[in-house]
Amino acid sequence: MEYTDGLPWLVNALAREVTYKMRENRDPAVVITKEKLAEAKERLILVRQSHLYKLVDKLKEDRVRGVYYRYY
Repeated sequence: MEYTDGLPWLVNALAREVTYKMRENRDPAVVITKEKLAEAKERLILVRQSHLYKLVDKLKEDRVRGVYYRYY
């Protein structure tokens, strides 16, 4: 929740990164830790996920910001 604020596409992107794209975590016996989630978050930022930039741009718009902050 700290990294995604519950945004479904971002939750999915983070989960996919930490469980699939980070090959060392593909083994079901591996425990996903806070540190691994932080690494996955950084990886998403570094590969410049277009959704992150679109979200930032949208949040700059008054009409979107008003709706978002009304609920969060």
